Amino acid sequence: MEMKTVSFEIKEVDEETGIFTGYMAIFPRDPDQDGDIFRRDSFRKTLKEGSKRVRILFDPNIREPVGRPLVMTEEKKGLFLKGSLSLGVPRAHEALRLLRDGAITEIAMDFDAIKAPVIDGARHLQEVRLWDFILLPPAISPGVVSREARGAVEPPGAGDSFDLKEAEARIGAWLERIKRG
Repeated sequence: MEMKTVSFEIKEVDEETGIFTGYMAIFPRDPDQDGDIFRRDSFRKTLKEGSKRVRILFDPNIREPVGRPLVMTEEKKGLFLKGSLSLGVPRAHEALRLLRDGAITEIAMDFDAIKAPVIDGARHLQEVRLWDFILLPPAISPGVVSREARGAVEPPGAGDSFDLKEAEARIGAWLERIKRG
C-alpha cells in the first residue's frame, strides 16, 4: 500500500450534517512531486467495487476514522468526493472546522497501484485501488506533510508509555509551524 498527498479542492462544507464535497487527484498533464500522473479511469475499479471499505481518516499515524465517502465519481476534472464526517467522533468536529476554514487543502490517499507503467520517466497510474482518505492541513512544501504528519506523534511501541498531553503539545506545535508557513 502506498500513501500519496494530493491537492484537495473543497466545494462545500455543511456544518449541520458534517457533509463536505470536493475534488482530489485532479487529472494533471505533468507528473506530481513523486513523478506520478493519475490517468482518467484510474479509479474505475474502486468505484465499481463501491466505497463501503474506503474510510475517511484524520490522523495518518493511528489511522483514526472520522467519516466515510457517500459518493465518489470520476469526472473530467478528477475524483469527486462527497464525504460524511461522523459528528459523534470528537476528531470529526476538528476536521470539520479545518475544512470549513480552508485549512485543509491536501488529502492523502492510501492506495494500491494495480496498473502503473512508467512512460518517459513518469509513472502513469492507470488503475488504483483506494483504501483510505486522510484529511491533512496544508503542506509546508510538496510531500512534506506526509513525513511530518507521521512524525508528529510517534505511536507507542510495545511496552512504551504514551503521554497524551505531550502528544497534543507536539501536534499543536506542528500545526503552528504549518500556519506560519
